[in-house]
Amino acid sequence: MVDEKETPKKYWHFLLDIFFKPRRVFAQLAEIQNYAWSIPMLLLTVMVVFASLAGGPARFQNTVMNLAQPPDDFIYWTTEQQNQFHEGQMAMQGPLFTVVFPLLSSLVGLWLGWFLFSSILHLLMTLKGSRQPREVYFNFVAWAAVPFAIRSLVQIIALLSTKQIIDDQGLSGLISQEAAGWTAYLRLVLEMIDLYGIWFILLLVLGSSMISGLKPGKAIVTTLIACLIFIILALIPGIIRLQLGGLSTARPFIFF
Repeated sequence: MVDEKETPKKYWHFLLDIFFKPRRVFAQLAEIQNYAWSIPMLLLTVMVVFASLAGGPARFQNTVMNLAQPPDDFIYWTTEQQNQFHEGQMAMQGPLFTVVFPLLSSLVGLWLGWFLFSSILHLLMTLKGSRQPREVYFNFVAWAAVPFAIRSLVQIIALLSTKQIIDDQGLSGLISQEAAGWTAYLRLVLEMIDLYGIWFILLLVLGSSMISGLKPGKAIVTTLIACLIFIILALIPGIIRLQLGGLSTARPFIFF
């Protein structure tokens, strides 16, 4: 077993190996019980921060274009009520709503998503007979998620070049944004399907047996079940948004 006192800096080479030699990375991760997850999670955190900053101007323009018009009886409001209305409109255009809140939402989505998925995968694998500690699964999921850094990079380039928010995440562009009923929920599912999410799942499937110590068939099925459970959990914020009448909010960074 790899020395648990090894420093995470020794794993920087995994950032390249995960793309070209993923099996070698997973074989080594199966023997590592320290905080090897810190490197990929730091990378993803930095990319999330840059993506949120890059999207600030686009969110500002989108907010300005969609500001609510004063109601018909606005002229009959008291001066205090009118001032409160204008202050609310100005606040929506400020950095708190265009940068800070989206950034915090994305960071929570990233770290909470990683923790939940790793815990779900560890629990299911343990129930199937794996004896690997939870730290191994934290490392495994974090390194399998490295392709999402490329997604963030692509989004940063798109935001800086177009100055427009990315409305149609994943395959959601196949369904109109005005969709209602069951098609609106289908659109939520399609938002989570893209090349990088598929890449992430393929890496999980590839390394599941080596990490868990289970037979390949059992490990792969268990991994896919964990993915399904996590997708259902990840859909909850979007479902709540739809129930609130399609309230427009920034989609947080989250696995898939």
